[in-house]
Amino acid sequence: MLFLIPSKNPFPNLSFWHRAKNIDWIGALLATVCLALFTLALSFGGNQFAWNSGVVISFFVVSGVLGILFMLSQTIIPGNTKQKRLFPAHYFLRKDMVLLSAATGAGTCAMFCAIYYIPLYFQFTRGDTAIMAAVRLLPLIVLAVFFTVGGGVALSMTGIYTPWYMAGGVFVIIGYSLLHTIDPTTSVSKVYGYLVLIGIGTGCFVQMGFAVAQAISPKIETEAAISFVSQGQLLGIIIGLAIAGSLFINGATNGLQQLFPNLAASQVRDAIAGTDSGGLLQSLSPELQAQALDVIVSSMDRVFILGITAGAVAFVCGCLLTHKKLDMKAAAGMG
Repeated sequence: MLFLIPSKNPFPNLSFWHRAKNIDWIGALLATVCLALFTLALSFGGNQFAWNSGVVISFFVVSGVLGILFMLSQTIIPGNTKQKRLFPAHYFLRKDMVLLSAATGAGTCAMFCAIYYIPLYFQFTRGDTAIMAAVRLLPLIVLAVFFTVGGGVALSMTGIYTPWYMAGGVFVIIGYSLLHTIDPTTSVSKVYGYLVLIGIGTGCFVQMGFAVAQAISPKIETEAAISFVSQGQLLGIIIGLAIAGSLFINGATNGLQQLFPNLAASQVRDAIAGTDSGGLLQSLSPELQAQALDVIVSSMDRVFILGITAGAVAFVCGCLLTHKKLDMKAAAGMG
């Protein structure tokens, strides 16, 4: 693919160094370090360090300061023009753009929570290999792809988009509400059914924001519109999985330490991560293994509340978006 992708230089008359000078290097550095420290704070909090420890608090504080500096660099600090800025902050003043970005982030959060934790569920409760656990995601992936493509076709034909967000949010809420009830003995068919609902829901709107953002923005701002929605998509994955990981690791670690008070915290974390060479869970008696699995799965159930929240965010965004029919042919430059 590297050799088949056509090479296109959008600025053939400009030198490499001239193009490099137009990149927002300061904004890129501030955003990267801010997100990295925020993710580390969520990952370490309650796990490697206590939430009130100096390390976690420092990470949160520095991340917040860098976030403020980043927004200042994208707005009022002179020398960084609108064309050069990494982040189109002026879109925060446009209601529909904010809602589209938030809904896209909610959709990716809902999708990746299932993609990450459902294989873990089957590995713990069914002893699946990594490949088999990944295959379990097919109901989610197939339905999400089908409705993503179908939603795109329907949008191009009708120009109607808000019902997709509302309906998709409802499906995600129902799917994750049911997934929140699973335990180690829940039948595989039920889990597949719940994944189908989540796949339908996320497929309805997870990619639609890119097309809608282009349609409601001036053609000269097409790249900025895509970038704004992409930022929401990226934040949905990063922040969503960071929060989910914190919920799961902290809940499972605390629960297993209460169940096995003589075990070191590092052994418990290794057992949860599946990196314990001795196979702690496999070495337990059937009764203790069942109790340990109950703790682990109940911690996953807490993660699925995040999916319910993501569905609710998508539904609310769909309700608040401007209800109008878009001219998709004109947006694509065909009209």
